[in-house]
Amino acid sequence: MVREFTEQGFLDYLASTPVRLEAQLRTAMKHQASHLQKEAREEVGHYQEAAGPFPAWSPLADSTMDDRIRKGFTPNDPGLRTGGMRDSYKASVEGNKIILGSASDEALWFEEGTIRQPPRPVIGPAIFRNTETITKHLAESVSAVMAGHTITPESDVDD
Repeated sequence: MVREFTEQGFLDYLASTPVRLEAQLRTAMKHQASHLQKEAREEVGHYQEAAGPFPAWSPLADSTMDDRIRKGFTPNDPGLRTGGMRDSYKASVEGNKIILGSASDEALWFEEGTIRQPPRPVIGPAIFRNTETITKHLAESVSAVMAGHTITPESDVDD
């Protein structure tokens, strides 16, 4: 369907585009942040393959698996015991950026590794694997606004 404008109607439409575009991008970014948060959380407890510059996760040491069993946990779910570290991964939208991170020391040690534990990165691989999808959805949002449409995906990410 082709829209028809008067000259003033078209000028008004163009003048409203930045406001509509900002609102649409904010909505789309919150949706993509929610997706990224979910993806990061789903990685914990499951061995991950290499993703771009991020290494595949090393197997848990026998001593770690023994400790997990002794404490009542499953033997071979890297990073997943109570779910606290997994649930600490949060995504938010700040300005024109999606921020994914965790305030948990355990998540930092898991990501970076320690003297006794190899790194098992979550954040970088989640972003690496989803960059193309995020970019595609944001581009679709811009196109929708320019065509006079609105996309309203749901999100569970707070402002």
